[in-house]
Amino acid sequence: KKILKKNPSKKKFYGTDWTLKKIGKRRIFKDSKGKLLLKSKKILSEGIWDNVGLAIKVARDLNISKKNILKAITKVHFEGRLQYIHSGKLRKLLLPREKLLIDGCHSEASGKNLSDYLKLLNNKEIYGIWGMQNNKHPELFIKQFKGIFKKIVAVKIPDEPNTCDPSKLKRMANKFNIKCDVASSIKFAVKKLSSKRRKVIVSF
Repeated sequence: KKILKKNPSKKKFYGTDWTLKKIGKRRIFKDSKGKLLLKSKKILSEGIWDNVGLAIKVARDLNISKKNILKAITKVHFEGRLQYIHSGKLRKLLLPREKLLIDGCHSEASGKNLSDYLKLLNNKEIYGIWGMQNNKHPELFIKQFKGIFKKIVAVKIPDEPNTCDPSKLKRMANKFNIKCDVASSIKFAVKKLSSKRRKVIVSF
């Protein structure tokens, strides 16, 4: 608000001008124009729901109809953000009982969002494949996953000069009692983790 005092715009809106609350599997958006009941099987992250809430606020301010907003919500999905992979080269390396989930999270907050979602996968074995940039505070990031994974495999991010060395990632994970191995690529990491056991493999 302090920063926006200098902004010459006639209308200014703040986070307090709308709310998005979770009730069961549905969410209720509310602003000065009223309430919207939202439902989606494709949006899994609470952090991304916050982004959706902001988008709805903007759409309503632009007089997009309630009908069109609700129709759009059912189609919205975020590539690479808490997304289950059902086909492709990596999926072919896995057995039918194994699920592959990817999330491009790269900050402490987005790591917590992923961690919170994984905690909802009751009684499922969860394994991870982790690659990260040096400047994204990998130690603070991996701290969010204490007690989540049975094991993770650290890899370099392909074609990324700022990628963190997998051995360094392994030491950070071990510091928080997260069992960690290293692999030369995501493909080899998948092969290391794949087995006949039912599980979720998360590449993040």
